[in-house]
Amino acid sequence: MNKIKTRALVLKGFRYSESSKIVTLFTRSCGKFSALIKGVRRQNSKLSGAFETFNLIEIIYDKNQKKELQKIFLAECINEFSALKNDLGKLALGYKILDYINSFNEEFDTNTELFDFTVKILELINSNCKMETEDVNILFLEKLSNYLGFHFSNSKNYFETFNINFAFNINEVYNSNFNYAVEKKSEYILKDELSKKQLIEIMENEIVCNLGIAKKLITSKI
Repeated sequence: MNKIKTRALVLKGFRYSESSKIVTLFTRSCGKFSALIKGVRRQNSKLSGAFETFNLIEIIYDKNQKKELQKIFLAECINEFSALKNDLGKLALGYKILDYINSFNEEFDTNTELFDFTVKILELINSNCKMETEDVNILFLEKLSNYLGFHFSNSKNYFETFNINFAFNINEVYNSNFNYAVEKKSEYILKDELSKKQLIEIMENEIVCNLGIAKKLITSKI
C-alpha cells in the first residue's frame, strides 16, 4: 500500500450510488486522477462536504495507477471558496478554470507550480480584488500556456496577426505579494480593436492547437 498525503482541488464530481460519489481531483503531488468516495453522501459521513467542487482539501490516499479509481482514506477541507461560489460571475470563471485544468492535464501528470498557481488564482477570484473576470481569465491562460510548454509570445499565428503585446510580466505576478502584483501589472494592450472576449477565444484555440501538435509528436515516436 502506497499512502500519500497531498493537497487537492476538487475539479468535478457526480453521484455514483445512494451513498457514494466519484470525483476528479487535481493534486499537488500526483497530478489529476479520479477517486471513488464511498459513503460520502451519508449525513453522518466524516467526509461529507469535503468533496464539493472547488474545495481545496488535504487528502491521504492509496496511489495505484493501475486502478481507474483511487481510494481515499482521509480528507480535510482547507478552503471552500465560499465568496466565489456565491457570486455568479466569479462562479462562471471558476468553472472555466477548473475545466481548463481538467481538459489540458493528463492523469498523474504532476505539475506542482501549476497547482500552486491555480490555487492562487482561485484565492484571487474569491477575494475582494477589483480585477475584471476577463482579465483574470487572460492572466490564467497566459500562465497555463507556460506550464504546458509553450509561450504566446512565440506564436506565429494569431498573435502576430493581431499584434498583441502583453504589458504585464507574468513572472512578476507570481510572488509573495500576489494580489497587489496582479492588480498593478495585469493591464495589457490590444491593438486592431481586438476585444477581451476575442482574445480569450484566441488564447484557448492556441492552447488546444499546441497541445494537439505535441500529442501527435509524442504518438509518432511511440
